[in-house]
Amino acid sequence: MTCGAFTDEGPRNARRAPKDIPPMDYNTNRPRLKMPSYGRNVQQMVEECLAVENPDERQDYAERIVEIMGTLTQQSLRNNEVKQKLWNHLAYIADYKLNVNFPCEINRL
Repeated sequence: MTCGAFTDEGPRNARRAPKDIPPMDYNTNRPRLKMPSYGRNVQQMVEECLAVENPDERQDYAERIVEIMGTLTQQSLRNNEVKQKLWNHLAYIADYKLNVNFPCEINRL
C-alpha cells in the first residue's frame, strides 16, 4: 500500500548509504606527525619525495616542499636564517634520509 511519496520500503527519494564505504581514517590511528606545525600533508609530501628515484625530480620536489613550508609559516624565503630553518625541518621530517643537495648545512634537531 502506498501513501503519497512513501512506499513499503520508505520514501521514494530517500538516499541510501553505499555499502562499500571504507572505515573512517582517524588521525589517532595514523603515525604521529614529526612536526605538527606543518601538518599531515607536508609529512606525506616528504614521504613521497623519499620515494622519488630520479635525483633531479627529487631535488625539485624537495625545493617545492620547502616553498610550501615557508608559505604555511608565512615566512619569506629571502632570509637565509629562515631558509636554513626550513631545510633543517625538511631533513628532520625525512629522518635525515633525504638524498638531495641541501643549499645549506643541515643541523640535526
